[in-house]
Amino acid sequence: MLALKDTKGDPAAFAALVNKVKDASQAALILMSDKPEVLSAGVKACADRKPLIYAATAATADPLGALAKETGCPLAVRSSDGYEGLVALTQKLTGMGLKDLVLDTGARTVRQALTDQIVVRRAAIKQIFRPLGFRPSPSPARWPITS
Repeated sequence: MLALKDTKGDPAAFAALVNKVKDASQAALILMSDKPEVLSAGVKACADRKPLIYAATAATADPLGALAKETGCPLAVRSSDGYEGLVALTQKLTGMGLKDLVLDTGARTVRQALTDQIVVRRAAIKQIFRPLGFRPSPSPARWPITS
């Protein structure tokens, strides 16, 4: 799995990076940017590979949700507002018809990631709390390749 991160904000440059990596590797791709237009260009360059779109936030949930729905790609969901923010975002995105979501609680240490995933999994499984019943995000330890 390779993570490609936009650092320039240029859709054409990001699409070129995605094409270069796609041609050189068969690895699964994670496309990362804060700008929906950049992610859209990257996804269109490799839509057949179904990359993970990273990451919908409160500010980008609508355009990235629409992009994920249009392309059938999985979508990561990230919130700086803790579990409550993740719940609100997952409910909004599932209301748009999306089901292939990956949760990012914001943890950047192994200890915190483990703690967060225990809380999320327990809520989803034991308490049958569906808004947190999605996959955890891939480990950020090897992120990212930047444009």
